[in-house]
Amino acid sequence: GIRKILNFGHSIGHAIESLLLGSENELLHGEAIAIGMMIEAHLALQKKLITKKELDEIISVLKTNFGAQQIHLLDQISILELLKNDKKTSKNKLKFALVAKIGSCKFDVDVTEVQIRKALQFYNTIA
Repeated sequence: GIRKILNFGHSIGHAIESLLLGSENELLHGEAIAIGMMIEAHLALQKKLITKKELDEIISVLKTNFGAQQIHLLDQISILELLKNDKKTSKNKLKFALVAKIGSCKFDVDVTEVQIRKALQFYNTIA
């Protein structure tokens, strides 16, 4: 159970890493996970687990240290498909480990495809 909190940023990060593997935009593992953390932090905001101020702080630290790059619409569709095959997906429900304030995390949080799309769109506004 508690080990699942280490997955924060990994569900979306692994999907992005897989999608870009071998491309001219290929990312290092840490870069992909940092992007995943930014996107999943927005999911946490949507779930009211963190405040906008906490989201801004998370984004600022990660962008400063890892940067960001746009995720195109076609890639967003591919990311959603990859997430459906994620090992944390259970009974067709997407499950995430999400930050529940800085320094705390919740796991097995159900997230909808609509929420993921919204988080991906948000990310593109900051990348």
